[in-house]
Amino acid sequence: MIDISGYDSRRKPLNDCWLFNTGDQTWQKLNHQAKECRLWHTAHFVKALDSVYLLGGVRHDILSTATDMHPVCLDRLQLSPLSLVETTLQIVMKNPAVFRKYLTSLPYNIQMQIMKFQTTYGS
Repeated sequence: MIDISGYDSRRKPLNDCWLFNTGDQTWQKLNHQAKECRLWHTAHFVKALDSVYLLGGVRHDILSTATDMHPVCLDRLQLSPLSLVETTLQIVMKNPAVFRKYLTSLPYNIQMQIMKFQTTYGS
């Protein structure tokens, strides 16, 4: 079980993440790079990607008068290192102008992986 975020003693939202081991009933703090605090959200584990995706929720206490209540992005907590292929695809996707002229020279299956990665993670 993973618990993400909560409040501090002054009811300020935190940006922390904890993994609960049901075997020995212990909590372990995880290092993560979530972009913003998130409360009352849904977390979904995707085994194939060894990742937890954070959906919805709010950024501030629900009694807050802030106008930016809802997170603007989907957060992904990667639980293990990315494969070399995923790392490479991320670099290609983050720098499309640099790699665009080379894409058609790649093997078809790699082109399809790039297209699938782009569809899944956006450009």
